[in-house]
Amino acid sequence: MDPIEIPVASAVGKLVVLACCVLLVWAVLWWWWPKFKIFLNALSGRTPRKPETKNIHIILGFIVYAIILAPAAIATFIGVGIAATAPTLISSTGVTGATFAGEGLPSVVISTCRTPFSLGDRRKTIAWNEIDRVECTSPSPLRNAGN
Repeated sequence: MDPIEIPVASAVGKLVVLACCVLLVWAVLWWWWPKFKIFLNALSGRTPRKPETKNIHIILGFIVYAIILAPAAIATFIGVGIAATAPTLISSTGVTGATFAGEGLPSVVISTCRTPFSLGDRRKTIAWNEIDRVECTSPSPLRNAGN
């Protein structure tokens, strides 16, 4: 059996996703960085702070800036994941694919997740004798023909 490669996305699809991710990261950083720099300058004492500023305002400031930066971080993970994930390989030995998502039971903190920035081999092979059944996630055209 000749191996069959199934890419994560086509070249055009990858280009569109990467362009959207770069645009999102650029827009967030364009707005975020000057304001965060002013915040850090006031925090370090290079510029005077308002007299009513208390420690709780500084802590809340870091939290707000982290929340604002979160979409850029998520877009970076998605962009690197789409660009760096190797295609799924179906061969006579089994199915080989990347382990991008968290493995194991979902919980509040998933310690077994690997990100696109993880070092080491992120590919996993499932042998054919380990596969009991396959469930189709796409709707069947025959099932929906009567609707």
